[in-house]
This record gives sequence, C-alpha cells and structure tokens, in this order.
Amino acid sequence: MHIFRHLTGATVLAALCLPLPALSQNSTATGAPSDTTAEVTIVGKKALPSTDPKELMISPNISRSCAFMDDYNPNQDDVMLNYLQSFGHLESEYNDGTGRFRESSPYGDVSRNPNYQSTTDVENSVMSSDDTATISSCGPADRAFAAGRNFIQRNDTTLRDAFTAFDAEDYPAALKLFKAAWDKIGYQNAAFMLGKMHLMGMGTEKNTPEAIKWFKAVANIPFNPQKDRHGFDPENPDYMDVRADAITTLARIYMTGHDVPKDSAEARKWYQKAEYIGFVPAGNTVASMYESGYGGPKDIKRAFKSYEQAAKLGYGPAQYNLGRLYEAGDGVTSDQELASGWYQEAAKNGHAEALYKMAHRYDLGEGGLPHNPETALVYYKEAAIKGQPDALNAIGASFYSGEGLDKDPFAARKWFEQAALRGQPDAMFNLGVMLMNGEGGNVDNAMAYVWFNLAKQSGHENADAALKAMEPKLTVEDRAKAQNLLNPQA
Repeated sequence: MHIFRHLTGATVLAALCLPLPALSQNSTATGAPSDTTAEVTIVGKKALPSTDPKELMISPNISRSCAFMDDYNPNQDDVMLNYLQSFGHLESEYNDGTGRFRESSPYGDVSRNPNYQSTTDVENSVMSSDDTATISSCGPADRAFAAGRNFIQRNDTTLRDAFTAFDAEDYPAALKLFKAAWDKIGYQNAAFMLGKMHLMGMGTEKNTPEAIKWFKAVANIPFNPQKDRHGFDPENPDYMDVRADAITTLARIYMTGHDVPKDSAEARKWYQKAEYIGFVPAGNTVASMYESGYGGPKDIKRAFKSYEQAAKLGYGPAQYNLGRLYEAGDGVTSDQELASGWYQEAAKNGHAEALYKMAHRYDLGEGGLPHNPETALVYYKEAAIKGQPDALNAIGASFYSGEGLDKDPFAARKWFEQAALRGQPDAMFNLGVMLMNGEGGNVDNAMAYVWFNLAKQSGHENADAALKAMEPKLTVEDRAKAQNLLNPQA
C-alpha cells in the first residue's frame, strides 16, 4: 500500500481551548515590573543625601493628564501622579526645565531660582503656548496634591506586603493588603490580584461577579492611546501588562462562561478593547472573530485589517493568517507570492503551521517558490519539532522512502505514530500499513485495524480498501482488542 506524504484526506479540526490563565505566583502577577515606586532623578551638582528622599525629583513621565482632578477618585490611578506628563513644557523658573518638581517644593525652589516668578505669572506664560488646553488645568492645588501622593506612595509598603503574604500562601492576609493598597494608591496590580483571588477562591469564596468588578476597575482606568499603549516585542509576544491581562481575562470569562452565561458579543467587545490598548495578540483574536462571525457580524474586510495590523507589528499567528487569506483570496485578491512572503515572516517567528506551509511550497515548487526538496526538508524538520502533524507525517515518509534522509523504517514508524496521535489522517493510514506489514517493528493486525478505522473516520479515501484487505488476517483476539479500543466500555 502507498505511503502518503501529503494530506489527501479530510482535515481533522481541533476545537480551540481557551482556559482561564492560572494565577501567577510571582511578585507582580504578570511578569511586569511592579509599579510600587516612582521614577526619580537626582538634581544638582552632587547627589543629595539619601536621608532626604523628599528632595528627589518627581518624574512627569509616569503620568497621564491633569483632567482626573475633576471629581477625583483615588482608586482610578494605577500609579501616583499620572496627570503630570504634560509638565515637560513648563518654564525653568517653575521647576528644573524637564517638567519634574520637588515633593518638598512643588511650586518651584526659590533658593535655586532668584528670578522666581509668581505662580500666576508662570501659568500665564504657559497659557500662551500651543499646549494651553493640555496643562491649563494643572494648577497649584494639583501640584500640592501630587506631592502629597508622592509622599504617601514613597513610604507605603502595603502592595509589597500583599505580595509577600500571597507568596507565603497567607491568602486572607494578602486579600486584605491588596484591598488596602488599592484604597491608598489605586495600584493596578492590587485590583488585578483582587480579581484573580475572587475568581479562584483564594482567601475568600469564589465570586466571579466580584472578580469581574475588580478586573473592570483595571480595564476601565482612563487610557491615552498616544501615551499608554501596550508595548509589543516580537521576541516576547505573549507578554502583557496588568491592564491587558485584566481585559483578556474578562474576555475569556465571557467566552467560556466561567460562572456567568456565555456571551460571545461581550467576549468580542473585551478583545477589541485589548486590541485598542495595543495588545497585539488580541488583534489576531479579534480578526478571527470577524472572520468566523463569532460574537457579531462576519466581516472579512475588517478581519483582514486587524490581521494586517498585527502582522506588520511582527506577530507570527497574524502573519500566518494574513498569508492564508492571500492564498485563498478570501477578502482580498488572491496573491500566492504575497502569501508565501507572509508565511515566510511567520516561519521566522517560529509559527509551526507557517513552517509547514513553506516546506510544502518548496517541496512542490508552489507559491512563487522554486522546487527545492533540501530546503523543504529543513522546514519540515522545524515544523515537526514543534509538533505540526502534517510535518511529522512528511518526516515519517522521508524516513520510509529514503528521500532526503537515510531510509529507516523504525524511525518512520515512530514519526507516523506521533502524527497519527495528533489526528493526521495520512499518518493514521501509513501507520496502519506498517503495523500490518511488520515494517519498523512487529506485526500488529489489531492496531493496524484500529488505525485504518480512525483514518476512515477522518475521511481517508483509501481506508475502506485497507480494512477489506485486513479482514482475512484478523483473529478472534485481534477483533476483540480492536473493538475494545474503538468502542471502550463505559
């Protein structure tokens, strides 16, 4: 019987499992640096004494805008002084010329600035700039309040103590401390951990609605797309900051129906928010939702847009999906060379399916690529190492035939088995052939019959003929063994 190298039967589809992320056991719950201290810079010709920390300069780079001073709620701020970012435009008489100012003298240091102007004069000069609307709301009261919050945060150890208690598995104490840290400063990490602990029942009873409340407290913190976007590193694509983690956790809760009714539209909404804040993998998920019509109308053009945006930022799965759309001409004009280009980019990022696509195209000389079995084998190997079923079968076929690899029936049988266990129809059939013929190991007609049956269920066109050929070979024991495997008793 013929050994199949390429997929010829029906493709086996596996349902995507989206488990809720496990509660992190590290000190920040996300792997990101904990925002427990403000960025500070020493000014002057020599360092100020460490015994006088209030003289450290408060950085505006950790801030968002002054607007939150209207109806201020301290629980809205993930770190202190988020509204100071625009202070970089203020004159040197007002601070050190960088927008930073002293906790002990938030209106300016007279001793260092003999030509110190009044606050009103300085604000009038600032208001004549192009940034009047941005910083006109940052008055003396704002700066005094900022200095006070800096003092509180600099001396507060509540969040650190909360993580210490959590790491010691004293969850009730950790829960109280995280709540206190949120109430004092409004740390995003504190609210996120409160959500996780209520979701998992750590230090309290499981309470998904309460968990949702805390995740939303993080997700709904005011966001400035110019300043607060989530950073993306193709070398570490799965990293997410606390906000992104909270938003995607909300999405998964509604997607899986974790103690709440399943709500695909709500799941899509939260993934879209994650995409909006710059969490690139969420863009790929949003595109898949639009492509499939999950959680709302199907919109292939909108899907293409999100795939393309994430792909251009270097996200491998989106690059693969973009290549797939170009290959099929789905929502875009079919372009096989562009498809190969995006598969190549995804393959560089280690995407298993893209590696297989490149192997297959070099193997057959398709998609604008030359026929190159040697290059194809390199890609097949890389994809197989990552467990890609079609690639595992192709490597098995190479060992079986001796094309590109030394002929080795024992190795071929092992590779076919790995692919068959992952649901690859050709590998199921090929393994059945080798078991029936005793190639690469002992004859095992019962297992050969099992694999031919599974290949038939997966749509392999030659499985029926193989099953008929096996019938005369089966003993009573073989039939009983095969039936027990194919129809196990409850």
